[in-house]
Amino acid sequence: MSTDGEAASAPPTHPGRPGGLPPDWRKSPPTTGSGLGGGIGEVTLRAEVEAFIERRLRDPDLDVRQIAAAHYVSPRTLYRLFDGPGESVAGYIRGRRLDRCRREILARPDLPLVAICERWGMGDPKHFARKYRARFGESPQETRLQAGAALAADAAGVGADPGVCRAPPARGPGVRYP
Repeated sequence: MSTDGEAASAPPTHPGRPGGLPPDWRKSPPTTGSGLGGGIGEVTLRAEVEAFIERRLRDPDLDVRQIAAAHYVSPRTLYRLFDGPGESVAGYIRGRRLDRCRREILARPDLPLVAICERWGMGDPKHFARKYRARFGESPQETRLQAGAALAADAAGVGADPGVCRAPPARGPGVRYP
């Protein structure tokens, strides 16, 4: 037979998660307040959602439903969480992807833009190029050319500041540094 104490200690079940809630369900405070009124729950949930998005930026199928389901909130709650001037969930994802694409173009100008675009889940290269120009004020190709020129100048030592200490060149085994 079950006593009242045993029934109260049984973990609640969650319809979207087989086996109920995680083992530490009592330790974590609720992440949302009533109506997302700007409390600490909203800040915590927003940070969790942003971290989730960062970990899955390369997934081209990342969308509001997937994010909402992973955080046990409705898509409407997620939309309210990103409700701000000029801000949306999709806009946030697109912006983070564009930032990552730009960083990769600058670091590796030798990579094809299509490969970078696909790697970060941007899909159609023409759409990517339009959104990239809108965000950064230049095309991905212009960024690439500037990055390539900067790398070539750095390799040639052009524009190098004589006061800046550079790492010694790579040397073979058995060669001593001066």
